[in-house]
Amino acid sequence: MSSNYELRTKAEMGDPDSQFDLGQAYLYGKDGYEKDVKKAIRWLKKAGVTHPAAYYVMIGIGLGAIDKGNKDANLVIECFRNLVGIHKSTTAMVLLGATLCGDPQNRHIRDILPELANPPYYNPKEGFQLIEEGIRLAESAAENPLGFKHYDDAFKAYHFQTCKVHNKQKRGEPYLPEGGIDNALAKEFECAKKALAALKAGKGADNVREKDVGQLIALYEDMVRKM
Repeated sequence: MSSNYELRTKAEMGDPDSQFDLGQAYLYGKDGYEKDVKKAIRWLKKAGVTHPAAYYVMIGIGLGAIDKGNKDANLVIECFRNLVGIHKSTTAMVLLGATLCGDPQNRHIRDILPELANPPYYNPKEGFQLIEEGIRLAESAAENPLGFKHYDDAFKAYHFQTCKVHNKQKRGEPYLPEGGIDNALAKEFECAKKALAALKAGKGADNVREKDVGQLIALYEDMVRKM
């Protein structure tokens, strides 16, 4: 029996490890399988119920990391929602929240899929609810201490909204976030302070690039001046 046949047989029988491996094989065209992104996604979705990593792989697919021709905003949102709904990932909650606020994790994601910053994906009310819930759960979970990235992503989302308010006000357009601009500024300030505290405590620092840290500190200092 060939290893290819055995892998597919196990995947079809519902083995999540084999489903994940088969999805990867189709995605990269390896182990005797021709590259087929659609088949890769089908098997990765099956594996994702058990393996959260499968959803992150598909987020990469949706962002065009494997093939620019396969960009798919719906797939990105679906995977984030499954990470939240199935795996209760606090990181995914904050990232999905930031995405729905029109400021996906980092600016490069918005550049790749600009539609994420517009309806029907743009939903700041739900986005901020997810951010705050993700932070609350992460803070209360002793086995999953809050990392730098939670506050970093939350801060960027609040900062994006506050800048949007300022720009609309400059143009004379009425636009205020829920609770008013003072509330948005206060939440930015709180997230920035907690992000820096988490960084200094070494939480999640291994996954943070120096450039990202510099950007956050610059935003924080700008916020202090605004306050």
